[in-house]
Amino acid sequence: MSAWIEARDVPWAAARLARTAWDRARSGSYGGADEASGKALDVARRNIESTLGGEAGFPDVASIVGRHRDYARLRLPVPGSRGFGGRDRWPVAGREHLDAALAEGRGAVLATAHLGWWLLVAPILRLHGVPVVQTGGPYFEKRRQARADRARRQSRFRRFVDRRTRSEGHLGPEDLAITLDVRPLLAALSRNRPILIAGDGKRSLEFASFPLLGRPYALPTGFVKIAIAARCPVVPVFALEGGTPGTIRVEIRPPLAIDASAPVAENLALYARVLDAQLRATPHLWSRWVAPDPFEERRAWAEGGYLAAAGGRDRASAITSPGREDGKLPGSRSK
Repeated sequence: MSAWIEARDVPWAAARLARTAWDRARSGSYGGADEASGKALDVARRNIESTLGGEAGFPDVASIVGRHRDYARLRLPVPGSRGFGGRDRWPVAGREHLDAALAEGRGAVLATAHLGWWLLVAPILRLHGVPVVQTGGPYFEKRRQARADRARRQSRFRRFVDRRTRSEGHLGPEDLAITLDVRPLLAALSRNRPILIAGDGKRSLEFASFPLLGRPYALPTGFVKIAIAARCPVVPVFALEGGTPGTIRVEIRPPLAIDASAPVAENLALYARVLDAQLRATPHLWSRWVAPDPFEERRAWAEGGYLAAAGGRDRASAITSPGREDGKLPGSRSK
């Protein structure tokens, strides 16, 4: 049985409490874009100007750059902390669409994107009573295991302080890491649970390319295949700016008309159109702008992953588009 308190726990607790107070004083530690540094913002500015400068419908690119800078620098309360607050602070629009989807009794695939505050979708929906299962990379399971290992070594006092100051409220006990084994995801759907997946993520064996902001962008086919296998709806969902500065609103869109008899790419195109429309409405909220070239990076990822798996076969055969009959990129690596 672990000790109640150890001598080294006192300075650790003082530092932990000071850090928690600092985080709460500056409204938490959740930001918008992946990077808010000056270098990353310069990269985002160049990408926005080169992508949207000649694209119809974006006359004021400078304003988009400025709004992206504000988005990247905004800090919000950490889920699970006292500063996060209750459901009144984080409204949900379109809840009726999710309720209708779950009324079928087969769960729902909530397809979000790296747009706005996607990491807050699950915590906000949980505040509103939605038992959503969030998915992510292998770090989910690694972080959970590290927490369990740490707890076994800690004194009871340190575990007590750790539970009350932990800032990982976005990671729930039932959240799942995406691997090649989709059975846990199908099991959650069979219990009529909604699962949250990034519809523009990289963790997929297959991709299909669609136009986003006028340029081809490879999207993973896996979440659509999961929905077809589970015979459940795909429901787009985004965490966007609220009505006042510093507030977030989760928007749930109507379920997509998935046709299990149609090619996967044809079904994925439904989500691609929703995502493209949202990007055009809120281009400043896309976190992918911080990549050196988000479109080339994605193409190289999908195509390079295929070539690595295929042993360097014909490069042209790696390119996928909605026009290809099967609409997929066999063998692309997952991440």
